[in-house]
Amino acid sequence: MNDKNVQIGKNLERLRRNVSRDVLAAKMCDKGYRWSRATVFNIETGERALKLQEAIDVLDCLGLGVGYLPTLVQSKADDEALRKLDDLELSIERMKTAVIDLETCRGQIEEYLNEDVRKKRFYEEEEVPFEMPSAPVLKRLREAFDESRIYADFGEYVETHLL
Repeated sequence: MNDKNVQIGKNLERLRRNVSRDVLAAKMCDKGYRWSRATVFNIETGERALKLQEAIDVLDCLGLGVGYLPTLVQSKADDEALRKLDDLELSIERMKTAVIDLETCRGQIEEYLNEDVRKKRFYEEEEVPFEMPSAPVLKRLREAFDESRIYADFGEYVETHLL
């Protein structure tokens, strides 16, 4: 039993997800192969090697293109590194969303704290008296606004230099 065959077998098992061994074997038979459930099992356990053309056809049977060949043959270390890369990319996307949300909130608070903007709204748009929040709430708003500048600066730095 070859370690590479074992890894390819594990990758195949992962790639076929909800497709049973019987269904995969039947689809491969439709392509002219003499496969059975046992054939799929033997490949997944590394007992039988998967030939290149078989690999291409297996991927087709799973609804995956030839672009998945590297995924099928990748090592355990590659698999782990790619999972970590996926996690990092997801974190970056979440961070981008958080930065956008932060900038939106900062803009709203800045507008709220800006006396000229409040006056403009009163006179030109809303014609509704603007009631100031209590001193403790106003103090918390200013503190949060000042603190958020650090994170907004960080977000701008990341966006400019790392993305």
